Amino acid sequence: MAEISIKPEREYLHEIVTKIKKGIYGVPSFQRSFVWRKEQVLDLFDSIQHGYPIGSILLWKPEPKQFPLKSRDIITDEIDEESKPEYYILDGRQRLTSFYCSVLHYDDKKDIFNICYNLEKECFEYVKKPQLHILKVSDLYDTFLMLEKLQQIMDYYKNDQDKAQTYVDRARKINSVLQSYQIGEMLLENCDINEASTVFSRLNSKGTDISKVSMLQAVFYKSKEDVLISDSINEFINSLAVYGFETLKSDDILNCCYRYVGKNFYDTQLLKDLDKLDFTPHWNEIKEDISNTVKFLHDECYVISGKLLPYVKQLIALAGFFKEHKNPTYEQRQELKKWFFYTTYNQSFLNGSLTIVRTLLRRFERFIVGDEKTAIEYESIEIGSDSLNFRYATGSALSNFMVLSLVYKYISLNQNADIVFCDPIKMYRNDPRGVIPYFRTEDRIKVINLQSADSHFHESYAISQEMIKNVNDKECFCKLREKIILEIERELLKYVGLECS
Repeated sequence: MAEISIKPEREYLHEIVTKIKKGIYGVPSFQRSFVWRKEQVLDLFDSIQHGYPIGSILLWKPEPKQFPLKSRDIITDEIDEESKPEYYILDGRQRLTSFYCSVLHYDDKKDIFNICYNLEKECFEYVKKPQLHILKVSDLYDTFLMLEKLQQIMDYYKNDQDKAQTYVDRARKINSVLQSYQIGEMLLENCDINEASTVFSRLNSKGTDISKVSMLQAVFYKSKEDVLISDSINEFINSLAVYGFETLKSDDILNCCYRYVGKNFYDTQLLKDLDKLDFTPHWNEIKEDISNTVKFLHDECYVISGKLLPYVKQLIALAGFFKEHKNPTYEQRQELKKWFFYTTYNQSFLNGSLTIVRTLLRRFERFIVGDEKTAIEYESIEIGSDSLNFRYATGSALSNFMVLSLVYKYISLNQNADIVFCDPIKMYRNDPRGVIPYFRTEDRIKVINLQSADSHFHESYAISQEMIKNVNDKECFCKLREKIILEIERELLKYVGLECS
């Protein structure tokens, strides 16, 4: 086989738009769907406006023998059975889709691609109805359409030539920027998809944002009859909605899968041999083990939503345990709960250092195989007056621990209650002492109007009568509730077998 050709190039975005339009560049069917949000599209165009780099794209030219490889329609995401692109976009799909769909005119354009440019504020934004000085990006990109808009501006401001000229100059400048912006390209040629995947896995190790799921899909995708790994994972994630865990990411699930092919997700050489990472034969077992893990977290650790999971690494470690122990004993489940709350309260996984992660998880591995009696070396936990001295944010370990404690309290007072996690009411912005999560949608009104509820309701939500009397006195209310929350946290930690001081 000829030596792999890797060509670094630079190309104008408008030339890439033309090549996509002509079918020269295509989105491979194994790529994930378009997932960007409006703020990400705005950031992209803002970077282009100011000349900031937006990262390179990675293009792969398949060998003739690898046809037919299907591609997705860049606008609709539907599989195009007839297309045969010369190059496939392996990395950069989200950026190119955002630019391509925003700058072109076509019917049924999604709102996310109806981005506009405000000539007065000199910024990109979304508006419900474009105005004379707020032009659609698609009008600015098309030079002929832009000239029509500029004539309308000049006619409207004929009595204010300075303003008219300012708007005209700004519009022309943005048109020039959109037409002249260049992006870096890496062109991979003379290689099959395994070799291409190896190349961009090496790039990934240097910081390029490439989905691991996409890499494995590229290796194991053979034809349209194949089940797409990404689709299977997304379907499985959706099935976890019954536990409130539909917010998990595909790479989170993938990290749980490596154990089934003799790897750990924290191995530095994990992606060295992609063709040896085919976990699909174990997929049914993997789904069952992860489901049991999520059920354990939901039912026994009070994680009633994926939003309340302090660290995904905890789920990955626990899934490894459930792989080896399909029916854990009572003692083992107690130890898992103890480990979960200990690592949560101590923010054990806050530092993303691989050295620290390996140390924690290798100790947990020894517990899994029976070489250690405990999952971690425990020390007494100190809960003091400064334990709630943090800024509440869903997703942070300390914030989630507080909410999990409140879930524990609610369930202890409302046995067999069917509860969900709702975005909490913040009485005093992000002061955790004034954050009141509620676990039934119908409870929202009662939480807002505390005086209208009964004493059992108040106790269920860690609220006292004295707090209600002082609801307009922030300092008094927070001090009173702090005392109650800290007591609940101590109660939970002791309940799972941890020592507190």
